[in-house]
Amino acid sequence: MRCFNIFLGRTLDEYPVIQTAFLFLGIDPEHLTVEHAGRVLRSPFLPGTEEEMTGRALLDAELRAGGAPYVSFSDVIGLARKQKGTRGCPKLVTLLETWSETYRTLQTSRLPSDWAPVLSAFLRDIGWPGDRTLDSIEYQTLETWGKSLTDLANLDDVFGRVPLHGAVDALRNLASVRQFQPESAPAPVQILGVLESYGFRFDRLWLMGLHDGAWPADPAPDPFIPVRLQRRYGLPRSSPNRELESTRMHTDRLLSSAPSVVVSYPEREEDADLDVSPLVRMLPETSAADLGIPPPPPDDGEVFRGGEEGSTDASALEVLDDHFGPACDDVALRGGTFLFKLQAACPFKAFAELRLGARALEEPEPGLNALDRGRLLHRVLERVWGRLKSHGHLLAMTQEGLADLVRGHVEPEVRRILGGRLARSPRLAEIEQARLVRIIGEWMGVERQRKPFTVVDQEEIRTVEVGGIEVKIRVDRVDRLENGKLVILDYKSGDCGPADWEGARPDEPQLPIYAVTTETEVAAVLFARLRTGGLAFRGLAESPGIAPGVRVPERQPPIARTISGWRAVLDELGRDFREGRAHVDPKDPAKTCRYCTLPSLCRISQGAVVLEEPEVDRG
Repeated sequence: MRCFNIFLGRTLDEYPVIQTAFLFLGIDPEHLTVEHAGRVLRSPFLPGTEEEMTGRALLDAELRAGGAPYVSFSDVIGLARKQKGTRGCPKLVTLLETWSETYRTLQTSRLPSDWAPVLSAFLRDIGWPGDRTLDSIEYQTLETWGKSLTDLANLDDVFGRVPLHGAVDALRNLASVRQFQPESAPAPVQILGVLESYGFRFDRLWLMGLHDGAWPADPAPDPFIPVRLQRRYGLPRSSPNRELESTRMHTDRLLSSAPSVVVSYPEREEDADLDVSPLVRMLPETSAADLGIPPPPPDDGEVFRGGEEGSTDASALEVLDDHFGPACDDVALRGGTFLFKLQAACPFKAFAELRLGARALEEPEPGLNALDRGRLLHRVLERVWGRLKSHGHLLAMTQEGLADLVRGHVEPEVRRILGGRLARSPRLAEIEQARLVRIIGEWMGVERQRKPFTVVDQEEIRTVEVGGIEVKIRVDRVDRLENGKLVILDYKSGDCGPADWEGARPDEPQLPIYAVTTETEVAAVLFARLRTGGLAFRGLAESPGIAPGVRVPERQPPIARTISGWRAVLDELGRDFREGRAHVDPKDPAKTCRYCTLPSLCRISQGAVVLEEPEVDRG
């Protein structure tokens, strides 16, 4: 049983079971957002929730991974029927089929008195509020919901015949103005507003927030009634005098409603100094220590420990400073090169995502997201170079022939990756095809300026050991120069440069991992930046001319020495991960934490994090 009760009623539409009812009433089974579909799948107010909880959650994740911002119940049913065994959701399939059929019967205009039983029957037919036992608050909430339906039935003369959405809007308005406070079990501590305290006597009373700016409050006349009339008839909040007299009456009543009354007020609000209300200034002043209240924690973030001087709590808090998880030498690891990227960015993030499986659900976006565009670009380039095979063949092709080659691979890849979204957004496919044809065509002009080479690998998956961890790696492309040395390439559409490989915590360790595990001598390690208006090679090369725009500084060490340094860095990162090092230690909070989905898990926001992203010269 709780030791306190908050005696402040909320409006009916703020209670979860009622919010869910309005969600269900507002859904069109043929066209709803993925977010709303997910709320339906995760709702506890539908039948079969407990038995099919896992399967429905997996359906939600699969819908989000599909990338389409809008879906239909038919899409959900199709995916649900593919799930077998413990992941199956037969009750959900039946429910959604019934939902779709029943919804079609609601597409006529009716009087509010007719809509009230129809809406109630619709919710009952789809199983709301579920088959689990309702708690006391939910049961009382449903009783009050029935009163709102009765109110709706009395609005025939106001609205006349209205369609479904009109009836739902009217019902929502009724619920939004109906205050509702469920009955609760007795509790020794009651938290009330001033008006809710009328008629009560207390054993002890604490009045909070009585500073000179709030008690009495500033007048706030009703904007729809002339102020002169409000003041003539003494309406609440109409004038300073009316507010002062009302507050003085409340003060006298509250101070006499308990044998022991404590009044407190804040000394500051942001940058403003506050003082005690003049209506209670005559009371004798006391201190927290006199009332037996322990001192607050210090501002420097240290934890207050019970049992110290001034504390009434004899127990002490035990503080654990443990930043290591279990070692994982004998555990099958996943993540590939991404493991090293996460460990370098933040050890805790690597541990949480790869060891605990803590990852946020994907958020669908209109059109293509960055991941979709990256996949399209990689697949088209892979297929184009699969046909060209060498720099010589590229030079031999005419501009028209090259454009036809690119276009011939762009169209099927767009259809494959967009999938069902293509039918909903054919214009989107056309725009993306034109963009890819243009940017890849321009990129081939940059590739023509290179020294002769032959493509030897594309998207090849290799299993290697780095830092004591066996990982699968895949590099976008590997070219062989005429002298037999390799050029390792990674396609990027964002900012990139050799600075991403520097230091003990490299931002992009994929190419260094490939470089340290290849047995052939490496001549260059390059990013191929394919970005509109910024097509360029970025990286390290042993000599000028290997790739246009890649300079070789006079004091640049030999690439073999750089690769040796990368090996030491990667070994250290791998060892840290294997040993379970999981410190909350972002390399650069402004970048690492800005788009991280785990702040509630690591709780880094309790410390100081700089969110301004600095300017970085990426070389």
